[in-house]
Amino acid sequence: MLLQFTTLAFASTIPTGDACSSGGGSWIYYLDVKNGGIITNNPAGALFNTGSLIVGLSWVHTSTGDSKIIVQGSNGDRSTATPQVDGSGASGGGAHRSSWRELVD
Repeated sequence: MLLQFTTLAFASTIPTGDACSSGGGSWIYYLDVKNGGIITNNPAGALFNTGSLIVGLSWVHTSTGDSKIIVQGSNGDRSTATPQVDGSGASGGGAHRSSWRELVD
C-alpha cells in the first residue's frame, strides 16, 4: 500500500486455481482517502497482468513535478501508471511525517 497526498494505491493478488502451481494475476487499485471513493480519472481497479503478480509499487516524482507509480511484476516486467494526485492533502501538501516510526538523529 502506498499513500501519496490523498491517493492510496494498493495491489491485490488472484492466485491460480491449481494448488500445485505458482503464479496468478494482480489488480491495482487507486482510492481517494478523503472520501473512500475511486479516483475520478482511473477505474477503481485495473487488471495489471493475468500471468504475473505485483511484487512492488513505488511512487516517483518526475522532473516536471508529476507523480507516477512504478509497478514491478513477478515476471520482471515494469510499467508506470499516472493516477490522479490531489496535492492539497490534509496537511497542505507540505513536508510531514508519513510513517509511524520515530525519526532519530
